[in-house]
Amino acid sequence: MRFNTEFLPYFLVYVNILDFYLASLVLCGYPNGPRGLFFKPLYMDKLINYLKGAIAEMRKVTWPTKKETYNYTVLVIAASLATAVFLGGLDYLFNLGVEWIINR
Repeated sequence: MRFNTEFLPYFLVYVNILDFYLASLVLCGYPNGPRGLFFKPLYMDKLINYLKGAIAEMRKVTWPTKKETYNYTVLVIAASLATAVFLGGLDYLFNLGVEWIINR
């Protein structure tokens, strides 16, 4: 049986295209080439690892009790009202000062 060389140039072009494809995958972030028929991009691995780490950290969190949450909420509201009264008083005093300067 004789080797048919008629299709050899087409085969070499195909191999070069496949080689270029695999090289472009490596350059675009797929260091191991495609993973099976439906390959998973590298950024998916990073995203999955990030989410796993976030879930692990959330399990380590010590959540406040209902009473602590209530106390902190009251504290924040009281601090906000005190700040509002203080800034409102400063605004009123500055307004009186500016009116006194203008009407003098």
